[in-house]
Amino acid sequence: MNKKLFGHNFSLLHADHVKLGEKWNYTNVISPYFRIYYIDEGEGFVSTGQEKIKLERGYLYIIPSFTLCHLFCNGYLSQYFLHFFEESAEGISLFENDRKVIKVPVCIADTMNFKRLVEINPGRGINRSDDPTVYEKNTYYKSYQELNRTVSDSAYFETQGIILQLIARFLSSNRFLVTTLILCLLKFWMLPGISS
Repeated sequence: MNKKLFGHNFSLLHADHVKLGEKWNYTNVISPYFRIYYIDEGEGFVSTGQEKIKLERGYLYIIPSFTLCHLFCNGYLSQYFLHFFEESAEGISLFENDRKVIKVPVCIADTMNFKRLVEINPGRGINRSDDPTVYEKNTYYKSYQELNRTVSDSAYFETQGIILQLIARFLSSNRFLVTTLILCLLKFWMLPGISS
């Protein structure tokens, strides 16, 4: 088992369940944190330079940090969301080599995890606005991260466990595994004496 994952720390920023409409329409969003969405009703879209991904009921989506995207809804979208910062001892992200949106089917545990995450972290929604230009400010990040220091130990550890479980859902996706395999092969072929 590769234990280097445990050199990563994940810091909760926001978690909530929201119902969105046509006003959820933001271009050129690039955030220093990860986003995970669980869509429970309706539909929306995430568009990147490479692709347009439909946000649909029954799926989880991860948008890695520093991924330029456009977020929009043409009608109605109900979603649970999680925003979190990633820190690692090596300074390398789990998704360093694949900054693409990944989609996986939701399972019962995901639904329970999101409901529990919102329950044990009340008031962690984006209370000021759903516009990233409003809430993506260092002062807001600091105030939300300060909340992580004031929660009970049990809520903190349970939150960390839920975040790890949700991230694990994407680490086992075919898209993540294929990208990792390709990068390993490229590194292997670049070793001295291999390519000649």
